Amino acid sequence: RQVTFSTDLIYDVLRRQYGLRIVRAERWIDAVLPDAETCALLGMTEPEPLLRIESIAYGANGRPLEHYRALHRCQTSRLHVQTTT
Repeated sequence: RQVTFSTDLIYDVLRRQYGLRIVRAERWIDAVLPDAETCALLGMTEPEPLLRIESIAYGANGRPLEHYRALHRCQTSRLHVQTTT
Protein backbone atom coordinates (compact mmCIF):
# COMPACT_ATOMS: atom_id res chain seq x y z
CA ARG A 1 0.00 0.00 0.00
CA GLN A 2 1.13 3.53 -0.66
CA VAL A 3 2.30 5.49 2.37
CA THR A 4 0.72 8.89 3.07
CA PHE A 5 2.57 10.69 5.85
CA SER A 6 -0.36 13.02 6.40
CA THR A 7 -2.18 10.01 7.86
CA ASP A 8 0.51 7.36 8.48
CA LEU A 9 2.95 7.58 11.38
CA ILE A 10 6.55 7.09 10.27
CA TYR A 11 7.28 4.72 13.17
CA ASP A 12 4.33 2.53 12.12
CA VAL A 13 5.58 2.45 8.52
CA LEU A 14 9.09 1.47 9.64
CA ARG A 15 7.67 -1.33 11.77
CA ARG A 16 5.06 -2.67 9.31
CA GLN A 17 6.92 -2.39 6.01
CA TYR A 18 10.54 -2.80 7.09
CA GLY A 19 10.43 -4.69 10.39
CA LEU A 20 12.28 -1.84 12.15
CA ARG A 21 11.25 -0.80 15.64
CA ILE A 22 12.43 2.20 17.63
CA VAL A 23 13.49 0.99 21.09
CA ARG A 24 15.12 4.10 22.54
CA ALA A 25 15.86 7.72 21.77
CA GLU A 26 18.18 10.41 23.05
CA ARG A 27 17.22 14.07 23.03
CA TRP A 28 19.20 17.18 23.81
CA ILE A 29 17.27 20.36 24.56
CA ASP A 30 18.75 23.80 25.07
CA ALA A 31 17.80 27.45 24.69
CA VAL A 32 19.26 29.46 21.80
CA LEU A 33 18.88 32.87 20.20
CA PRO A 34 18.28 32.65 16.44
CA ASP A 35 20.45 34.33 13.84
CA ALA A 36 18.98 36.70 11.24
CA GLU A 37 18.36 33.93 8.68
CA THR A 38 16.47 31.79 11.19
CA CYS A 39 14.39 34.81 12.30
CA ALA A 40 13.42 35.42 8.67
CA LEU A 41 12.50 31.76 8.09
CA LEU A 42 10.31 31.76 11.21
CA GLY A 43 8.71 35.13 10.44
CA MET A 44 10.19 36.76 13.52
CA THR A 45 10.83 40.51 13.41
CA GLU A 46 13.06 40.37 16.51
CA PRO A 47 15.08 37.47 17.92
CA GLU A 48 13.43 35.62 20.81
CA PRO A 49 14.64 32.60 22.76
CA LEU A 50 13.98 29.28 21.04
CA LEU A 51 14.20 25.73 22.28
CA ARG A 52 16.59 23.71 20.14
CA ILE A 53 15.99 19.96 20.14
CA GLU A 54 18.24 17.34 18.65
CA SER A 55 17.09 13.72 18.68
CA ILE A 56 18.49 10.35 17.68
CA ALA A 57 16.22 7.28 17.78
CA TYR A 58 17.72 3.78 17.76
CA GLY A 59 16.48 0.39 16.62
CA ALA A 60 16.74 -2.90 18.49
CA ASN A 61 20.17 -3.56 16.95
CA GLY A 62 21.50 -0.27 18.38
CA ARG A 63 21.77 1.47 15.01
CA PRO A 64 20.27 4.96 14.57
CA LEU A 65 17.03 5.02 12.57
CA GLU A 66 16.05 8.67 12.92
CA HIS A 67 17.87 11.93 13.50
CA TYR A 68 16.41 15.42 13.60
CA ARG A 69 17.08 18.94 14.76
CA ALA A 70 14.20 21.28 15.49
CA LEU A 71 13.63 24.80 16.76
CA HIS A 72 10.52 25.55 18.81
CA ARG A 73 9.21 29.02 19.49
CA CYS A 74 8.62 29.12 23.22
CA GLN A 75 5.69 31.53 22.91
CA THR A 76 3.77 29.35 20.48
CA SER A 77 4.52 25.75 21.41
CA ARG A 78 4.45 23.36 24.30
CA LEU A 79 6.55 20.22 24.61
CA HIS A 80 5.44 16.94 26.10
CA VAL A 81 8.05 14.28 26.86
CA GLN A 82 7.03 10.79 27.95
CA THR A 83 9.45 8.02 28.74
CA THR A 84 8.78 4.36 29.34
CA THR A 85 10.92 1.43 30.33
